[in-house]
Amino acid sequence: MKRFVFALALASAFAFGGPNLAFATMEGHEASRVDPFLACPLTPDIFGGVNYPNTEPEPWLAHNPLNVDNYIGSFQQDRWSDGGARSHVVTPTADTTYTATYQAGPPPSPIVNGGFESGDFTGWTRTGTTSIVTSPVHGGTHAVLLGSANPTNGDSKVAQTFTAPAGSSAVSFWYNEHCPDDVTYDWATATLKDNTTGTTTTVLAKTCTVNAGWKQVTSAVTAGHSYTLTLVSHDENNPGDATDTTYDDVALS
Repeated sequence: MKRFVFALALASAFAFGGPNLAFATMEGHEASRVDPFLACPLTPDIFGGVNYPNTEPEPWLAHNPLNVDNYIGSFQQDRWSDGGARSHVVTPTADTTYTATYQAGPPPSPIVNGGFESGDFTGWTRTGTTSIVTSPVHGGTHAVLLGSANPTNGDSKVAQTFTAPAGSSAVSFWYNEHCPDDVTYDWATATLKDNTTGTTTTVLAKTCTVNAGWKQVTSAVTAGHSYTLTLVSHDENNPGDATDTTYDDVALS
């Protein structure tokens, strides 16, 4: 039986926008002496004797006897008691190049852990009273709670610095405030500093609400600029009216 080692040449060009992969068949190389098609007639043959089906399951590859430029793959031979054989012949092929194009997914967001789904403060700096909670949340399974059900003194806040990528035009976040006091004393607020220009914008003016549910805040950004977003909850440490604010789902768009 003659066997061939079937070689593949792989040409690849990887680019971030999507690599192209090209596969081309190369010349087979003889690995044993006897071609399984050498003695086969080019017309159907009828074998005598007893048939033993599926007795030679080993696949092999050979030149197509009708066209030496092509290969023929075969597998699962039937054997006869008088020495005859029959195989299932599949896919005569010429040398062919196949090209596959892959589209890369979007790059990761420069805002790290914007939904606090890591269950910790990865990507964020923090001061005051801060914790990761599983309720209430706006999306996913985690959010950040600033302040506490017990009175706290002053600002509790988290902040993150990021660079707005090409194609982005806005940063947004969601907040849910529990403020049973007056905005004169307790509040939620947020600022966005453009580190490139040195200007700071108050994207969430001081607010004090109870049972208002989740509210979204959106602010414009300039692609390529560096920003620092700071989320704040302020409590005056007065017993009986502690204020806290939950923030979630900080994202660029």
